[in-house]
Amino acid sequence: YKHPELLPGRGAKVKICDYQNPPNKGDVCYYDYTAWGACSEESFFGFYRVAPCIFLQSNE
Repeated sequence: YKHPELLPGRGAKVKICDYQNPPNKGDVCYYDYTAWGACSEESFFGFYRVAPCIFLQSNE
């Protein structure tokens, strides 16, 4: 989420996750969306290059 403070509970369930620290049940992982390069808000998600980014969410 871009603004976790706007989530219910003010983002209390948002955690920094990786392979060594997976999320607990009910937690949400924080991702640094600014590191996505061409697929970031700053580059308008590729729309101006006529190559829009596609984001897939995988749930277990």
